[in-house]
Amino acid sequence: MPAPRLGVVEADLVEHDCPARITGLVKVGSRASRTTWPSSMPCSTGAEGCCAWSTVAAAASQTPLSIQATGAVESLATGGTVRRMQVYIGLLGGALRGILGGIVTYLATRTKARLELVHAHDLTLRTERLIRYQRLFHLSGRLPRYWRPGEEPDRQTLASLREDLHEWYFGEEAGGLFLTQEAKTRYLRLQNALAEAVDAGPTPLSEQESMTLRGLASELRHQLGEDIGAASPPRIKRLSVGPTLPPPEPHR
Repeated sequence: MPAPRLGVVEADLVEHDCPARITGLVKVGSRASRTTWPSSMPCSTGAEGCCAWSTVAAAASQTPLSIQATGAVESLATGGTVRRMQVYIGLLGGALRGILGGIVTYLATRTKARLELVHAHDLTLRTERLIRYQRLFHLSGRLPRYWRPGEEPDRQTLASLREDLHEWYFGEEAGGLFLTQEAKTRYLRLQNALAEAVDAGPTPLSEQESMTLRGLASELRHQLGEDIGAASPPRIKRLSVGPTLPPPEPHR
């Protein structure tokens, strides 16, 4: 009788998802004879209920065709199915984790890029707006809150201011393009009041006209400061400087 081929039996058992938990009889089939050799024999149980390799190897002298275990076929099939399912579930879980990780990374990258784009746009817009607002604020100073003695303008002076404001709005720097909706409304109100005052004729400026123009100019300046956040408190918390320590007392 040829020596038992333990490795062959192990390979066949591996194909059956072994080590399997066998408690019944074992039959080893031969591809050459297509018969079962030897007859059914008991299978001893090794550690953790697995079929002992020595018992099966003693029964195998040729490449096995099949291994049958009465009372254990269901165990082999069930164990293999469970193990295959575990492998499939593990692969599926890994694939899902990879997909979800890719989606999260994509969304995070997209959100970050969008925030950076918005921040860059806001910073550029604020810088350009600040330059033009400073010019408009300076022009509005010709309509202060009150006139100093001898500074009351005539209607010709108001006509010059109206033209300067018009040039600021439509000039090469396109100041009107950077006005917010609120600032634009106040600017147009001031321009309308200036147009009415200029078209009223050569008569001196009345007190009511003066108050209206100065009030509208003040509202425009207030809105300009609000648009650029000049009136807002700083967002960075500042620490108050403590008192200076007194000098040392002289020795007596």
